[in-house]
Amino acid sequence: MNRFLFKNSRALLSSQFTRYSLCVESDRWAARGWPEPESWKSMEGLIWCSANHAPLSPISFLKRSAKVHRDRTSPVYGPVEYTWGETHARCVRLASALAQLGISRGDVVATLAPNVPAMYELHFAVPM
Repeated sequence: MNRFLFKNSRALLSSQFTRYSLCVESDRWAARGWPEPESWKSMEGLIWCSANHAPLSPISFLKRSAKVHRDRTSPVYGPVEYTWGETHARCVRLASALAQLGISRGDVVATLAPNVPAMYELHFAVPM
């Protein structure tokens, strides 16, 4: 199997913690001329919980940043600065506006925009 991480389903269903096993294929690393990371071996059988693991999908990253770093600066664009709390609120409003336009899960959303805060917010708002 060509997976880097795989979940042990039984552990996922039987406890509140998710067990991850590390699958490192030496051949794949050797073929590219990379040394196999020794630090990964120490993570073998690690039980990930809220103390040592925070899953960071774009949405969970934004929610966690708004909760933990509410008043810290998020994107800076020239003189415009937003905090993580403001960024989260703007993304939620944008997601609501997209839903009111009839855009739902599975719809394709495309945009052509420069690297400005509105584009940044779309990255979070569309999957919401």
